[in-house]
Amino acid sequence: MPNFRTKIFVSILLFFLGFTLFFSPAVFSQETVSFENILAEYNLKNEEYKKARSEYLLKRGQYLKFRTLKSEADAYEATLAMLELRDDMVVFYLLAIEKRLTDSPLVSDERRATLNFTIIEETAWFKNHRDNLVSAGTLENLVKDSDLAKERYEIIEPLAYEIFATISFSKLDSFYQRMKKISLAINEKIEGIVGEEREEYQLSVRKQGILGRWIFESDGRIARGEEKKTEAENFIFKSVASDASKHTMTSSGYSKIVVILGESRLFLNEASSLLKEIIREVKIVE
Repeated sequence: MPNFRTKIFVSILLFFLGFTLFFSPAVFSQETVSFENILAEYNLKNEEYKKARSEYLLKRGQYLKFRTLKSEADAYEATLAMLELRDDMVVFYLLAIEKRLTDSPLVSDERRATLNFTIIEETAWFKNHRDNLVSAGTLENLVKDSDLAKERYEIIEPLAYEIFATISFSKLDSFYQRMKKISLAINEKIEGIVGEEREEYQLSVRKQGILGRWIFESDGRIARGEEKKTEAENFIFKSVASDASKHTMTSSGYSKIVVILGESRLFLNEASSLLKEIIREVKIVE
């Protein structure tokens, strides 16, 4: 868990942002603070952690060299400070992904509740772990506490990837639902026009053929896109299939989902273009 893969996580958070005041993790309010503020505090904690880790490495080296009571005490204080800041980083990271989830209204209530439960549970664990570090008493106990945090942190990364994948999927799913409604409305309108019995409003056989072909191709694009969307959805849910509290999505798994969703969106864009062509063709006077 070196540096908690800081660069990777900040990059992902910034990606979903679209492009300070200090808020104590113990009293932080999601309702009054923006994602930008939380991310700024996370970055601040990251800088403080880097400095604390450098101090820890220095004091650790001195202790291993001199083995005096003074060097041991200094090493203990440096280790404690570093571990407290490390836990703070995790808490603010969890708060950041929780805020992204909160600010994503297209995620279903059921999915949101499941993911929020894990976020709240892990946030509470790291807050409690941080508060208890001061009672370690010895360097040996601090090392044990650090190992506990490392083990617990293995839950966080796959949880974050799953949340980001869920948000992306939910946005695309909403677009598809809207596209299907638009497609259905256009198809019904075309059927009415094609069935027009008044001679002056009838379409030529050539135009009817063009419209029929484009409608068929548009419906096909939507269907293929939905297949890709379903493939991505199955991949997301596979990561928690065995136990809702255990998340197994990896960086490569998340990247695969992004690619699949991109393919699905491409089909959606093609369907949209075809529907625009259908509308344009109907308006052309023969």
